[in-house]
Amino acid sequence: MTSGDHPGIYTALVTPFRACGALDEDALRKHLQRQIAASVRGVVPCGTTGESPTLAFADVDRVLQICREETTGTPVKVVAGIGSNSTARTLELLNIAERARPDAVMVVVPYYSKPSQAGVIAHFDAIASATTLPIMAYNVPSRTVTSLEVDSLQAMVAQHPHIYAIKDAQSTNLERVTHIRQGCGKGFIQLSGDDASFAGYLGMGGHGLVSVSSNLLPRLAVAMHEAWMQGDWPVFETTRDLFVGLHTVVFSEPTPAVLKAGLAQLGIMTPSVRLPSVEATPSGEQRIASLLRDLAEWI
Repeated sequence: MTSGDHPGIYTALVTPFRACGALDEDALRKHLQRQIAASVRGVVPCGTTGESPTLAFADVDRVLQICREETTGTPVKVVAGIGSNSTARTLELLNIAERARPDAVMVVVPYYSKPSQAGVIAHFDAIASATTLPIMAYNVPSRTVTSLEVDSLQAMVAQHPHIYAIKDAQSTNLERVTHIRQGCGKGFIQLSGDDASFAGYLGMGGHGLVSVSSNLLPRLAVAMHEAWMQGDWPVFETTRDLFVGLHTVVFSEPTPAVLKAGLAQLGIMTPSVRLPSVEATPSGEQRIASLLRDLAEWI
C-alpha cells in the first residue's frame, strides 16, 4: 500500500442504537449507504466515535459484517476499529474483525494504562505479529495520555511493514507530519484525526482525514478534500470554513451526542447513546438544527 492508494476522507462511524439501547442494524445500513453515495474513501467503524468501550463482541461482529456487506462492490474501504487498553482484548477483537474481511484494522495506543514507549511498541508488536491485515495506528493523546512517539512508530513500521498508516488526532504538533514522512517514508499514509486542524495537516503533507463531522455532512468533507487535491483554492477556502463551523457545533458537547442529534433530525437514526454518554442537551439540538438549515445544500 502507498499513500496514493488511500488519500481522502474516512468517516469515523457512529454506531446507531434503538431507543432501548440495542444495535439498530437498519439505521446502520442507511447511514453507510449515505456515506457511500457521498464518495468517502473509507469508513472506520467501532472506534471512539462509535462508542467502542460500550460495544459487546456481538455488537462489533454485526457492525463489521454489515459494513462489509454494504461496501462490497464499492471503492469504499473498511478499517475496523479494534482498539482497547488490553492487548489480550485487542487480540480477541482482531479475531472478530478478521471474520468480516476488512481492508485494514485500526489499533489505538492503549488508553488509561499509560504504558511506556516500550509498552506501546510491545502492544503493537503483539497485534502485528498475529495478523497479515494492514494496520492503521491511532494516536490520540487527549484520550490515551501516552502519545505514540515518532521514533516508536518508525521502529514499529520497520519491523512490521503492514503497519501502513497513522490516524494522528492531535493539533498542536503538525510538524510531526514531516518527521513521520522522514522516518517512515513517503509511502506511509498519514491521516489526520482532528477535523479542526485538517487544512494545516494537508499543508504539512498529510494525505487525508478520519473525520467525525463527516458522519453528518460527508459531501461537504469530500468536496473540501477534492478542492485541495485539484488546487481549487476558492472552493477549498469556502468548504474549509463551513467544515470548521460544523466541527465547532458537533464538538460543542461530548461526542457523539450532538452528532447523533443531527443524524436523528435527518431521519437516519435515533439520538440514542449508551452510558456513560448522554444525549445532546436542548441547546445542542437547537445548534445543530440551525446549522443543518444553513448548510442544507450539503445534506
